Amino acid sequence: MRKILAVFLFISTLSFLSYPNGIKEHLTQGDKYFLQGSFEEAITSYNQAIQIGRKSAEAYNNLAVISLKKNKSKESIQLYKKVLQLHPGIAENYTKLGDVYYYIGKYENAIESYQKAVRFDTGRDDVYYKLGVVYERIGYEGRAMKYYKEAAKQNFAYAGVNNKLNNVKDKLSSDYNEAVGHYQQLYKDGIQSDPAYQARAYYDMGNLHMMEGDYNKAIRHFKRALHFKPNYIQPYLSIANLYAKKGDYDKAREYFRKSLELDPENFDVYSNLGNLCNKERDYEKAADYFKKAAELSPYDIDICFNLGEAYTNNGDKKNALKELIKLRKLKKNDIADDLEEIIRRSRLD
Repeated sequence: MRKILAVFLFISTLSFLSYPNGIKEHLTQGDKYFLQGSFEEAITSYNQAIQIGRKSAEAYNNLAVISLKKNKSKESIQLYKKVLQLHPGIAENYTKLGDVYYYIGKYENAIESYQKAVRFDTGRDDVYYKLGVVYERIGYEGRAMKYYKEAAKQNFAYAGVNNKLNNVKDKLSSDYNEAVGHYQQLYKDGIQSDPAYQARAYYDMGNLHMMEGDYNKAIRHFKRALHFKPNYIQPYLSIANLYAKKGDYDKAREYFRKSLELDPENFDVYSNLGNLCNKERDYEKAADYFKKAAELSPYDIDICFNLGEAYTNNGDKKNALKELIKLRKLKKNDIADDLEEIIRRSRLD
């Protein structure tokens, strides 16, 4: 479990040019103490840097590293969250937070952090690889394969990714029929009477059918999972996504909205609803959904782009330009260029 974290246990002191006098000296001194293993002295130096300028993300970052080395994982998490408050749009910061969550076995939190990292930087082959590792560890080989493939696409020479892909492929091919038989036997024998277990079994069965491309069977099993556990959010999302793939947007919308009843602040759902409206050319409603998604996740570059495009399609060039400016400020110039081209073409129409 520690192996995935090792790459990120380093002290990173960035540019000091805009800092008040004294911060650079304290950070540099703290780094020297850290490299000597004098952690208490390093902590003192970093705290002195924070006292001079409370927006010293580097100091919080380095304190987080020390906290983790001292097995104070909760403290490390809080410190990394301070870094994110100061620099919310940087993939590396989400990656480091994800590493800590992985280190202490909080895999769902690790996945959430890693996924945010690749939203801000889609070229991070190392983070795709880590997502594959986490999903493989919790038994989701299909999702693990998806992320290993993405890591290989980004950098086919990435250490270990080819072996991981082959291992997961072998496991999926050998386990599929066995898994189907196992779950079916559980239903017949009623070995497990716990509704939560039954729900998870049907959900897993649905995922197996989805991997095989049998969407109708997958939907039936996901709905069966909801029969045993009505507040189980994952089946709602899976059903909604499958209906969207099948082109049944009304049903997709119905299940996305049901998932919002369980998690009203899920910005991905609002973004998916916006995408549905885009496909139906209801750009005004699409903009409303993307706007809500942006309120919940203001630095998500995909949402920012989609909102700008929806504004453009709806004839609201003023707000579209605001999203373009936001992308420029986040230094996502390649995506900003795409949005600018969409805005430019709309002016020619």
